[in-house]
Amino acid sequence: MEDPVTRFYKCRKTCCEMLEDRGYIITAREKLENFAAFKELFEENEKLRSRMTIITSHKNDANNKIIVYFVDEVKKTGVKPLRELTEKMDEKSIQRAILVTQNTLTPFAKDAIKEAAPRHIIENFLDTELLVNKINNNKIIYNI
Repeated sequence: MEDPVTRFYKCRKTCCEMLEDRGYIITAREKLENFAAFKELFEENEKLRSRMTIITSHKNDANNKIIVYFVDEVKKTGVKPLRELTEKMDEKSIQRAILVTQNTLTPFAKDAIKEAAPRHIIENFLDTELLVNKINNNKIIYNI
């Protein structure tokens, strides 16, 4: 099985590519970040995925922002991380979010996502779905 830090690095890298494909601004630092730099930043953030949030604006509309929130929970994700996410969204006036979980959502969490719409549009991905960019068919080579 793959090291969790390596897996998270690949997942976050794919998220940046996905955001860029959707027309959002990704900084050069995020695009060019290698594994060593990522690992150092992750350790500075006490290895908490939730502290590695990505917030960016769309190229054509600075008011069109999105947040990518990585959940710390390894087991099923409940309502608490969703509450934290929607609070951040309200705080920063963000309508769209990508919630990246390590496991499935509880039924209550799924209902909470539905109830949050249309004020908060939240997409959920498992981190395993984001290990490879499926849109970009080129094989991604990670320098680890």
